[in-house]
Amino acid sequence: MRILDFFNDAQDILESFLPYYNRAELSDVSDAQIVYDIQTRVDQEQIYHWSEVEAFAAAFFNPKAPASQLTQYCYPARDRFAKRYRAIEEERRQAREARRHAEDTGDTVGVKHADHRLTEAGEALDNLDLFCKNLQSFVRAYEFLSQIVDYEDRELEQLNLFAKHLYPLLRIDRLDDDDVDVSELALTHYRLTKRAEQELILGERDQEYGLKPMSEVGSGAAHDPEKKLLSEIIEALNELFGAETSDEDKLHYAKGIADRVSREFARLILRLLTSGGFGARASGGL
Repeated sequence: MRILDFFNDAQDILESFLPYYNRAELSDVSDAQIVYDIQTRVDQEQIYHWSEVEAFAAAFFNPKAPASQLTQYCYPARDRFAKRYRAIEEERRQAREARRHAEDTGDTVGVKHADHRLTEAGEALDNLDLFCKNLQSFVRAYEFLSQIVDYEDRELEQLNLFAKHLYPLLRIDRLDDDDVDVSELALTHYRLTKRAEQELILGERDQEYGLKPMSEVGSGAAHDPEKKLLSEIIEALNELFGAETSDEDKLHYAKGIADRVSREFARLILRLLTSGGFGARASGGL
C-alpha cells in the first residue's frame, strides 16, 4: 500500500495506521439513528430552508446545470449565518461598552445587566459554531453509515449533498469575502514533483484494537467562548508549569524574572558609581 501525503509527518501517519493494522473490530454496534438526531439539530437552527436543499439536489443531479448554480443555492443559508453572526458580534460589542460605562459610574445593576447580555451573546456565538460542527458531523456519519445501512431516505441524501457544499462557506474568516465565480476555470497543466519517499514498517502485532462506534456524534453542547478562552489559558499554564507542581515550583518562573531584574539593576548602579554619575548629579543638586 502506498500513501501520498503532502502535509503530515511520517511518524504521525504510522501511528494513525497502527490501530487498523492486521485486525480491528468495533467494540460495539454503531447507532444508525445518529444521522436523524444530527439532522434534527441542524434543522432547528433555521440556517437553511428545505426548499433550498431540494433545489440544490435537483441541480446537482442535472448534468446540464452549471457548477456555479450549485453554489448559488447555498448563498441564502450562508447570508443568514453571516447576518446572525454579525448581529451577535455587535450585541457583544455594545454589551462590553455598557459594562465599562457601568463600572466607571459605579452602576452595579448596569454591570449585572451587561454581564447577562455578554453571556447570552457568547452562548449564541457558540451555538453557531456548534451548528457548523454538527453540519460536518452529519456528512461524516451519513457517508459512513450509509455504506452499512440502507436508509432509503431521499431527504438524507439531499441534505448530505447540500451540507458538503455549505460547510466551507461558513468559515468565520471568510464571511466578508467577495464571492468569486471559478466555475469557468479549467485545469490545463499540472506537474508532479517527487520530494521524498519513506518506508514505514507496521511490524507484526498481535494486539487487537476495539474501535469506538458512532454513538456520540453531534452530541456537543454550547459553551461560552470567554470561558473557552479561559480554559485554553489554564491549559497553556499547565503545559508550562506541569499539572502537578508545588507552590514553590509555580513561583520559580517569577523568581527567575525577579532575580534577573535585580542583577540588571545592581549592574546599572555599579556602572553609575564607577563612572561618577551619582557624584555629578549630587554636585548639580547643590
